[in-house]
Amino acid sequence: MRRLAEHSGIPGHIYPLALLCHDIMPPPPQVEREVGEKRVISFHGAGLSVAPEISFADIITASKNPEEVGWVITFCSCISLFIVWI
Repeated sequence: MRRLAEHSGIPGHIYPLALLCHDIMPPPPQVEREVGEKRVISFHGAGLSVAPEISFADIITASKNPEEVGWVITFCSCISLFIVWI
């Protein structure tokens, strides 16, 4: 995603997003190879959480080790989504 945002002709913005919809249509208990398997749908609320924008430039300049950049981005995204969810 970062590469797409950097190499596009217009400025891109990346926001972590989480969607909770398991209660509406959970995965089937077993995988069937047939087309048209029966799926049980129920009526429940859905949760949507959007965290603040990720600034890759700030994370890369603050990081001393290039290998830890991916872990930092993942950790920050998860923490910010968890805080927004509560």
